[in-house]
Amino acid sequence: NPFLSVVTLVIGILWTAGVLAIVLQYLNMMSAGFGIVLLGLGIDFGIHLISGFRDGREKGMNVKDAIGFMYERVGTGVVTGAMTTAIVFYSLQLTGLDAYSQMGIAMGTGIIVVLLAQLIVLPALIMWDNKGYSVVGRILTWMKLGFIVNALNTVGRAIGSIFRLKIFTWISGLFQFRFLEQIGKFLTKPFVASAVLIASALLIGLSVKGGSQMEWEYDMMKLQPQGTPSQNTADMIIDKFELSPDFALVKANNIEECRELVKGFKKVGNRTGLIGSVDAITEFIPTDSVQQLNSITVNKFRQKMVAGPIPVSLNTNDMEKLVSELKRLHQNVVEIGELSVMSSGEDNKIIRKCDQLVGQNDRDSEILKLAEKMKNHTDTRGLMSAYQKISARVLKEKLVAMANPEMITLNNLPKSIRERYVNPKNDDLLINVYPKGNIWDKNTLAKFNNQTSQITPRTTGLPAIVELLLDLMQEKGQFAIGFGMIAIAVFLLIDFRSFQYTLLAMISLGIGGVWMIGMMAAIGMKLSMMSFMGLPLIVGIGIDDGVHMLHRYHI
Repeated sequence: NPFLSVVTLVIGILWTAGVLAIVLQYLNMMSAGFGIVLLGLGIDFGIHLISGFRDGREKGMNVKDAIGFMYERVGTGVVTGAMTTAIVFYSLQLTGLDAYSQMGIAMGTGIIVVLLAQLIVLPALIMWDNKGYSVVGRILTWMKLGFIVNALNTVGRAIGSIFRLKIFTWISGLFQFRFLEQIGKFLTKPFVASAVLIASALLIGLSVKGGSQMEWEYDMMKLQPQGTPSQNTADMIIDKFELSPDFALVKANNIEECRELVKGFKKVGNRTGLIGSVDAITEFIPTDSVQQLNSITVNKFRQKMVAGPIPVSLNTNDMEKLVSELKRLHQNVVEIGELSVMSSGEDNKIIRKCDQLVGQNDRDSEILKLAEKMKNHTDTRGLMSAYQKISARVLKEKLVAMANPEMITLNNLPKSIRERYVNPKNDDLLINVYPKGNIWDKNTLAKFNNQTSQITPRTTGLPAIVELLLDLMQEKGQFAIGFGMIAIAVFLLIDFRSFQYTLLAMISLGIGGVWMIGMMAAIGMKLSMMSFMGLPLIVGIGIDDGVHMLHRYHI
């Protein structure tokens, strides 16, 4: 029967996938975990149903009557528990956040579909296991294929003999949790019940005190697996460059507005220390007055390049500088390789090319070998002077071409630069504002978003979105969970037709929820985007437990 329950659960999850393919058509990061959630919730339905069926069989009922007894004994509790859980998930529609709304639809629908599978398919499989198998066995025997039946019976007896060993009997006894009966009897004593309620009240007080001080986790990187290449790279960027890779984005309508916004962001950065860098196209296009002053210097440089002779030989000092620059080049290539390992792992194109140049260690570096040759060979200067005659002429041509006094505009910027900053549809300009250091602290994030939004309300990007999302979760999430609790209370009133039973179920759920928050605070946990996803599960499963116990008590 447990095996049949698992088969039914798999059927229910597959049905759910089909329904969601029609209703949602796609899944997001939140709703994609519906299968894992339904594994835990769906098997719960099967356990209760099989428990009711077993109770009927132990009372001497036949299979048909035991299935009827199963529905009568636990059916109502299973349905009520499933519906209350589904209600909480469906209430996530009230958050107004698409990710959680879709998760609520996926989970709520999945719970109902798996419930239907357990209520319909599981009894059919139980009947097959008890009746259909023998019918098929007789047919196989009539067809002279009785050896198949004998083989299956032999395998079944072998498996059964294993589970009749003392070790499995002992394990099975543990999972009967028979000690709970003694605990229940002990708790019925008035003084014990009073002590439990007093202790519960004290724990509630401590939990409320600790929970009121809990914070929300604003650092999205801490929700990821630790030690991943992407996270290591982000930490290295913050450490080496004191810039956060999670930056703000701002739109400017024209170059003049872009200049004003960049000026404002830099002013805020100088005053508060919150902004580490501002990246905009204005870095490539100075103002006309500045360009006019620059053109004088550029013209002088150009004339100097045109008139200047090409050096055709290198002296000893030049060779020493060249050796020093080669060593510096080696260190730069090594650092590029380290950064590529952090971001893309050890086997990537950049690190392979770096290894060709600098090797796995210094003694294998082609660059250092070249520097050593230049340092130790007396004829090196003559060879390099011959090379100088060629390279100096090419370099001079490039420098003369670069020393162009023409005014820089949006239109004559290289395409690679325009694509980074200019919208090809309407010529809007992009500004990137990089926070200084680690931004993912609640107060730092709030100050950064507040200061940048004061410059312009057209500020977006991950910092602004995360703060907005978490604020909405705190506001709308509490409303959605509260509405779900009210809906559960109404449903329980209809089911129990008793205000007393409904109140008992809701109070026990509330106490458990407060204890949970207190325990989270005690071990230093923070509320986060992901832990918020677990609240509907906890509410649904928590009320489910109380519903089953009250239904059994009522029976």
